[in-house]
Amino acid sequence: MQGQWMGRNEGNNDAFIILDLDKQDNNFVGHFYFYDDDYLMPGMVGRLELSPPYLPHEGILKVRPLHPQTGYPVSKQDLQSEYPDITFPNEIYIKLNSNARHEIIVDWYSQNNVEKNSGQIKLIHFPKNTSSILVPNPTITDWDSFKHTVLQYEPETFIFRGQSNHKWPLQTSFHRSNRTDLIPFIEKDIPRLFQRLSAHLKFQYDLRNAEQYAAFLNLLQHHGYPTPLLDWTYSPFVAAYFAYRNLTKANFTDDFVRIFLFDIKLWKKEFMQLDRITYTRPHFSIFQPLSYDNHRAGPQQSVLSATNIVNIEQYIQVCEQDTHKTFLQAIDLPSSEYKKALRELSMMGISEATLFPSIDGICEEMRQKLF
Repeated sequence: MQGQWMGRNEGNNDAFIILDLDKQDNNFVGHFYFYDDDYLMPGMVGRLELSPPYLPHEGILKVRPLHPQTGYPVSKQDLQSEYPDITFPNEIYIKLNSNARHEIIVDWYSQNNVEKNSGQIKLIHFPKNTSSILVPNPTITDWDSFKHTVLQYEPETFIFRGQSNHKWPLQTSFHRSNRTDLIPFIEKDIPRLFQRLSAHLKFQYDLRNAEQYAAFLNLLQHHGYPTPLLDWTYSPFVAAYFAYRNLTKANFTDDFVRIFLFDIKLWKKEFMQLDRITYTRPHFSIFQPLSYDNHRAGPQQSVLSATNIVNIEQYIQVCEQDTHKTFLQAIDLPSSEYKKALRELSMMGISEATLFPSIDGICEEMRQKLF
């Protein structure tokens, strides 16, 4: 049951539902999100905990309203002061079961002072991919054709991401860690980590400030802490360096490296970019945070994506089918060309020392050259 589930409500209200479940000890714990098809209507969020044998399950789901403009939880009283015509329940009675197709069926009803609502939700599991589902561009097959093609692109139309194994899916480090529910990550994990790191930070971040919060997540991302972010770059050659940087004849893990290419110009035209991670509908948003305490972001021409989606590639494929446009592509290059690629990238000024300006970066660059 662990992971991300999505579905639709069938009943009085047309709504989209997300359920994020994580394993905690012997239980499954997570949050339900309810989003009305009308974007001007408030959503709901409720915490769910399932104990063995998990299903079937009956209980009361205490819910909080989500403000339709900010997306964040608000009190029922504050919401009704702005939307006096909306009646909102404090709790929902739910019954969960599974069917032969391993879907979760949720029968529910709620009662307020005015009316009784009910419905049925069919939730489908969207597991994370174990390997990429993208088919690589057949016209770019080696280092020379890659250089020739990317030099024709308009600057800042695309962003790029390099990975040393072409089978690895596009997935955040948070979701690779077998966690799905972002609410405890944002509300508990990050404040706890910030407290531990505060004595080591030159810049004192104010996590109540959205820009500084994003910058802090960016700092964590660049120092290996799991986040729901992905590193990208505006430079196809920086992405190529990250794809090739750890390869040697002795440690090829695959015959090809992969470079993802994402059309941010087109994506931003089609989809709203959100500045939050939790309490939101499924999204994949691009942003470029400030780089306090982060000396790597500039040289790497860094840009980030944030998402609450476990299966990014599948989500973008659905968006492509809906819009009849292409946003995400994959380019596979032979691992055997690593020496040629790294030599030419070094001549371009792209190396460990320039991308990681520190003693460690210089030592790593010299290790690659001399050993």
